[in-house]
Amino acid sequence: MGVSFSLPNKNKQKSSIDVIVRFKNKRFKRSSGESIETIYWNTNGCREVREYPHGKSVNIKLKKIKRACDDACDNFIEKMKIPDSEEFWKEVDFILSGSERETYFVNYFQLFIDNNKNIRAATTIKSYTTVLHKLIEFEKKHNKRLKFEDIDMQFYNKFRDFMFNQKFSDNYFGTAIKCIKTVFRAARYNDNLHNLSLTSSNNFKTINETADTIYLNDEELKKIHELQFTKENIEKFFPLVIKNPANLISKIKAYEIVRNKFLIGCCTALRVSDFNRLSKANISGNFIKITTQKTKTPVVVPINKMLRSIIDSGFDIMTPVSDQKINQHIKEICQMAGINNLVEITCSEGGKKVIKTFPKYSLVTNHTARRSGATNMYKAGIPTLAIMKITGHKTEKAFMKYIKITEEENAEMLANHPYFKN
Repeated sequence: MGVSFSLPNKNKQKSSIDVIVRFKNKRFKRSSGESIETIYWNTNGCREVREYPHGKSVNIKLKKIKRACDDACDNFIEKMKIPDSEEFWKEVDFILSGSERETYFVNYFQLFIDNNKNIRAATTIKSYTTVLHKLIEFEKKHNKRLKFEDIDMQFYNKFRDFMFNQKFSDNYFGTAIKCIKTVFRAARYNDNLHNLSLTSSNNFKTINETADTIYLNDEELKKIHELQFTKENIEKFFPLVIKNPANLISKIKAYEIVRNKFLIGCCTALRVSDFNRLSKANISGNFIKITTQKTKTPVVVPINKMLRSIIDSGFDIMTPVSDQKINQHIKEICQMAGINNLVEITCSEGGKKVIKTFPKYSLVTNHTARRSGATNMYKAGIPTLAIMKITGHKTEKAFMKYIKITEEENAEMLANHPYFKN
């Protein structure tokens, strides 16, 4: 990195002065806007002599340009960016202008993501990135760049309408607001970019409704575990698959991998980001030991009978499979296993409560495994705090919201308690 000056017409009586910057194997060159009588030029500046009274003034201007070029290089190093010529000189001109830099909220949001990529979990960074894209969409719709002072209740209400018009749920909007508040506070307390407290208003709140989701009970998990992926079973539900024998073999292999991976999640109550990366190194006797990806917390889970049968079957728990493939195939597997009873789900769409009916298999996702594991452990009488050691819930209230126990199931549990046996 270096800044120098040269005369493009040094053989003439008078020449303009060029500024040359070398940065990250790139060379940026343009006129400094100054000129000099060539006989008074001395390598990288003017000779300040009595015969050339303008020399001192020219040197002062050249030093100012050099400082601006150095500062521009430092700024790009901090941003970890290699600029093109237009970007570089635009930055130099901005520094020379002495203007105060306008920091936009979306720009800082991106910087926040970049600075936290190696600190926060990949799933968390993905959430922030999704919110950033929504903010950019919002700016385009309203033809306005958001500044920090714009993140107020008027923004909150407009952004809520923007999200609800796209049929996003209350929880999705709540997650977005949570991310926005975190970034807004970081800009204030970590980087001193503003002293505003607009997001601290009680009305600027994170919406969080209890999700109306499902779990699979022990009987349903047994059906999945014992399901045979025969040509006849697959043909019954997906007749197009069997027309190509190669497709059928590939489908059966995929089903077996997804079924085992999903059931491992059900037996351990681990997140998909954890049960999908288990290896033999995580198996220690009759226990699964792993440090969770999201919270970096060590977890130890006993191996139950179903999980032991999967491990002993010779299944390679390290077999890779994407989250998307699990979500796709587990619905088909549950359909073949006969998990097709109708389920009513209350959800929010555009801020309104809507009741919909679905066959149960269509609602099963990779996260159903974790919820099923936690719920079945609770129904089996395992102490709540012991299960929370696995799931990572901080409070019993949060845990009880997470598991899915119907009134009938709760009554059955009570009926089996010694108190009601008398």
